[in-house]
Amino acid sequence: MNLSTSIIIAAHNAALQLQQNLPFIFAQQNIDFEVIIVNDRSSDNTKEVLNSFQNNKLTVLEISELPSGITGKKNALTEGINIAQYENLLFTDADCKPNSTLWAYEMVSKLEQNDVVLGISQYENKGSFLSEFIQFETLFTALQYIGFAKMGFPYMGVGRNIAYKKSLFIKNNGFKTHQHLLGGDDDLFVGEVAPNAKIGTSTHYKTQTVSVPKTNWKDYLQQKRRHLAVGLHYKWRNQWKIGLYQQLRFWFYLICISSFFILPFNKNFALFLLTFVAVLEWLVFWYLKKTWNFKLKVYLWLIYNAVYLLFFLITSISIALVKVRKW
Repeated sequence: MNLSTSIIIAAHNAALQLQQNLPFIFAQQNIDFEVIIVNDRSSDNTKEVLNSFQNNKLTVLEISELPSGITGKKNALTEGINIAQYENLLFTDADCKPNSTLWAYEMVSKLEQNDVVLGISQYENKGSFLSEFIQFETLFTALQYIGFAKMGFPYMGVGRNIAYKKSLFIKNNGFKTHQHLLGGDDDLFVGEVAPNAKIGTSTHYKTQTVSVPKTNWKDYLQQKRRHLAVGLHYKWRNQWKIGLYQQLRFWFYLICISSFFILPFNKNFALFLLTFVAVLEWLVFWYLKKTWNFKLKVYLWLIYNAVYLLFFLITSISIALVKVRKW
């Protein structure tokens, strides 16, 4: 298989991030590649930063106007794909850097037997509770989309680390069915092509990317609202699978805990169920933390889980009340 690859990054006011992370992209080994940066209407010095890189692998595409009917990032990605030289496409974000010099090689080599390869993208652990919680939520999300994909039911990926073939994008008419929606360049696209494409996964630490997390709860809430809002446009079968899983977890813990105070259940039996499920989930998270090399204090799992269930409820309610706005 020809591993020649087009690495595509959509950038909007990302001068600092590109200055920090592009050297890690250019350092990729064992693979022939080009790097396409689509500078989408940036008002900072992104253009000057990109011009400072003297690298023959770099192609910069400037976008000054946004066509009607399509959102900024999807338009940027589409334009980048259109000028890509190679069949193999690998995507990440401007604020991400690969964990190793073999990231591109390892991700793209799996396209030999797959049409799409779903990768993992962690966040840096800054030591704060919010940073720890973001790592927990990222691990929990990866558990779901990687797990479902391995079982033959892929429904999403993350745009910070995903690879697919250019011919698949063209055959699917790109993002046409959801180009007007904020987000979905990764999960909606994967869910759309999944029935007729072979979806693989890549989870080893050296195939992952890492990004900088949000530093306050307000920004993080806005980010998660945007992600969950896209989920409302999933195909019904994917909404059913993920929604059922989340709802079962929420109601299980709520009913078990309520039985100690309100509901007339056998408290010993409720305690047994609660302990059994909690220990089982803890073991799964401990194993994945080790296997996927997540920097996370697993002994605080119970606290993370409680906050996650509450956060999921708050975010879901906020989506129904306030419209999501973002590039």
